[in-house]
Amino acid sequence: MACVTALCVGAVLEKMKSGHFSYDLTHALNGALTGLVSITAGCSVFEPWAAAVVGMVAGVIYLLVSHLLIKLRIDDAVDAIPVHLGGGLWGVVATGLFASPSHLSNLYDNINDPVGGWFYAWSKGSGDATMLGVQLLGLLFIIGWTTAIMLPFFLVLSKANLLRVDALEEDVGLDISHHYARAYNLEGPDKAQLLALMKRRRERDKDRQFGRNNRFEAVVRDVMAQEDNKVRFDNKLVVMEDN
Repeated sequence: MACVTALCVGAVLEKMKSGHFSYDLTHALNGALTGLVSITAGCSVFEPWAAAVVGMVAGVIYLLVSHLLIKLRIDDAVDAIPVHLGGGLWGVVATGLFASPSHLSNLYDNINDPVGGWFYAWSKGSGDATMLGVQLLGLLFIIGWTTAIMLPFFLVLSKANLLRVDALEEDVGLDISHHYARAYNLEGPDKAQLLALMKRRRERDKDRQFGRNNRFEAVVRDVMAQEDNKVRFDNKLVVMEDN
């Protein structure tokens, strides 16, 4: 339920925002992933209607965080932050809101007459937010633990210049420079960038035992040939339009 509703919300809202005629498959599928991440924390204690609500909110959160990263110029090519961080945080909070008392009672024998999530408590007139408070406290511990463990690791990588590739390889694209295939049908990289990276790789590899990386050079030649064909095709279109 959460996956489907998040997919629909992500696809429809992005279509409305962009004004495009067709739906964006990337946003739709990332919305579905965010729904799956969001439902994980409380999947055993949610009613179907609650799962649908969690998914709908997850779709909105995904789009908001994704567009915020673009506005802040934070590089996240696969939208991992909106999907996993945004969806994960919301899932933990949602458990404190929508956990069903009956499911809690069936799952945990040591809980007598559980209050459940805050919305259930509020519907009974008690307003008991104990479970929501516990979930928020757990969220703080998760953030603190992750930061304490991973921040030193990333600082060491940054100090050693291993945290990210250099600007040239980034412009060419890691799909070409590291995975030896063109993953996206996008414009660029241009010939000068490809030749500059090939020259650098040859300088680096000339003293190595195995010599040049033939797979890398093969994909570079293939990309340049594709760009040449595209230029010739575009020039033909211009000539046809002029005539």
